[in-house]
Amino acid sequence: MSEWSRPPRVILADDYEGVRRALTRLLTPACDVVGDVGDHGSLFHAIERLRPDIVILDVNMPGIEGLDACRRIKAATPGLDVILCAVANDSSLRAGALAAGA
Repeated sequence: MSEWSRPPRVILADDYEGVRRALTRLLTPACDVVGDVGDHGSLFHAIERLRPDIVILDVNMPGIEGLDACRRIKAATPGLDVILCAVANDSSLRAGALAAGA
């Protein structure tokens, strides 16, 4: 049985709109995609406004480095689950993501 009594509320953060659209189609209806953003500034505002359960975050968006963004999110909202997405299969990135709270 799922830990969710309702579909989890998800925000997608990727600088490519096509990726956000594809993820929305993939996740719906299992998740309630409550927002999608293309930059970190919008992401931080959306988290405050929309109160998601999960953030799916592209690690390589312009602006703040993805691991730093994850640390900032987890510091502000410790109970929020963050999933970091990257194209690279890099063990140091994986270790850094886990250390950042993803």
